Amino acid sequence: MDMLQQILKGFQRILECSLHFLEKGMDFQEFEEKLWETTNGVGRLRVVLEARDEEIHREGDRNAFQVVRRKDQRTILTLFGDVTSRRTYYRKKDTWEYRYLLDDQIGFGKKKRIDPLLEALVLERATELSSQRAGRAILPQNQKLTVSPEVVKRDWSTT
Repeated sequence: MDMLQQILKGFQRILECSLHFLEKGMDFQEFEEKLWETTNGVGRLRVVLEARDEEIHREGDRNAFQVVRRKDQRTILTLFGDVTSRRTYYRKKDTWEYRYLLDDQIGFGKKKRIDPLLEALVLERATELSSQRAGRAILPQNQKLTVSPEVVKRDWSTT
């Protein structure tokens, strides 16, 4: 099943869950749990990132870049939790610069580990809460992951 079909099936499940809630009178907690299961994006984000990396590889400019390695892993922290995906490592032929073209496209620098949306939400919360509480407050309650106070302070000082 290709990426587009997987995305469409995900939207279909969200719609079915919402209609079931509206028409059948499912209690809110059950609806919320089913919606969370349906929209839990960790797996879907991984699939989308890996599919985009594959597209970059297929469409790549063979004259400009050479594949060094395939399937290197990277983990990023998102609103859905940690997402680990595989990506391709390239070398630019004329400059010998090494890079992950997927990272360039999604806006992640070499050391960046936090999704920009999550980062923005944490910084927004840091204006109301301590940096430690802001890092914990933004993720869903059932997540054990947090954004450390050091990351919040570092990112706050660069804005």
